Amino acid sequence: RDPLWSRGLGDVYKRQGDVVLKSRMIDHFTECGVNYATWMKEKYPTEGLDVAVFMAQFLLTMGARFTMWKEDIKGAFKRLPVFHEHLPFAYSVWKDPEGIWGVQHTGLPFGAVGSVVGWWRFGEFLATVLRKAACVPVGRFVDDFYGCSKEGLHWDGARVLRMLCSLVGTAVDPEKSLAHVWDIVLLGAQIIVDCALQSLKHRISPEKCEKWVAWIQHFINEQHMDSGDASKCAGRLSFACCACMDKLGRAFIKPIYAQAHQPRYPITQWLHTALTWWTQFLVIMATEWRLTRWDARPHVIAWTDAASSTGILAAVLHVDGALYYTRMHCPALIRDQWLLRDDNDIGMLELLAVLLLLETFADQIRGVHLTAYIDNDGVLGALIRGSHRAEDANALIGNAWLALAAFQTGVDWRRVISASNPADAPSRDDEDEVLIWAQEADAIWVDPLLPEFAYHLYAMPELVVATNQ
Repeated sequence: RDPLWSRGLGDVYKRQGDVVLKSRMIDHFTECGVNYATWMKEKYPTEGLDVAVFMAQFLLTMGARFTMWKEDIKGAFKRLPVFHEHLPFAYSVWKDPEGIWGVQHTGLPFGAVGSVVGWWRFGEFLATVLRKAACVPVGRFVDDFYGCSKEGLHWDGARVLRMLCSLVGTAVDPEKSLAHVWDIVLLGAQIIVDCALQSLKHRISPEKCEKWVAWIQHFINEQHMDSGDASKCAGRLSFACCACMDKLGRAFIKPIYAQAHQPRYPITQWLHTALTWWTQFLVIMATEWRLTRWDARPHVIAWTDAASSTGILAAVLHVDGALYYTRMHCPALIRDQWLLRDDNDIGMLELLAVLLLLETFADQIRGVHLTAYIDNDGVLGALIRGSHRAEDANALIGNAWLALAAFQTGVDWRRVISASNPADAPSRDDEDEVLIWAQEADAIWVDPLLPEFAYHLYAMPELVVATNQ
């Protein structure tokens, strides 16, 4: 009734000057803040970029010529009817000076928890019919469908999906349709397929990178991020993790998720560091292609170890038939930054030994397949997981994965018992014993190096300006 307000299915718009604010009163992450009554703890699986890459790799391996396609369901939620027994509960209610108003929804309103669950089931039904009945290679992320189809097919994947949607009362958005392409953007990642060269490469879309970096810089400049922005930021940056198909970003996505649950919205130092890390990460991932390697990568094997009693770090590398080693005492400047622990910092020392390996042997591990052996279960699990509960360890792990991303190194973390760890001998305090081991193993000495960020763990890093290349 107020000309400044207009009501849609679950959405409310209010005009303030030239700005239109949109709020969803039944949503739990919007401009209206957090509504814990609609909090959904269940997690429904989604398919990321790895599915698209697997489909393309499979068809390339089979020697088939194919193209890629993408379809987006138009008005996905509101096209699904509310179950008739649930209609008495499908109301949006609000109050104004004239009284209490209510509107009943006959279709699933956007933003409702039930809509998320309902569409997940329906979308899974569409994908299952395509895969089982029509043998269509297809992946799905919420209401985005994508896949590969052989050249020359009349009923390709996109056409079958459009026909199926017309039968069940939904439709695809023609403005967002892509078909018969070899260069496609999925989930914020750009994928290029070259059937002639039998190759596949992908990176974060430069357009998405520029947009996301500008968004992050806005939060840093304003020194403010509310829960809704934090949730959206975490979701979008998680797409970047999918685009890399590694543990990249897990360490520094945690402060952003934590901000979504904060009653106070100022940006903390840890959140500032995380946002700056993401800026650097996005720039790297948008300017460097990640290639699908059909030829065997050079295989490099490494071992790391540390001694808690002496603080000695050691790393051993086997490459091209030669054995290299390095060792050093952990600098007091680094150790003084760590949180207090009751284990003589053995976990942090073991983790720092991995950074010693990456920095000292950076030239030898670029673009290779690295098998890294560690004899500490806690450090091994944290590196595989990509994050740690402790903030100091979390920062080291995040920067370690960032270095691996810049090196384009494929890493396989493995467990080794201490008795079989070649890096155990260089980590001992007796230098004469270490020299004897080096002579017997014919190991070559390399001067040790540690990354600069390890010396300034809590320093505010500088922002990197993204460029669209």
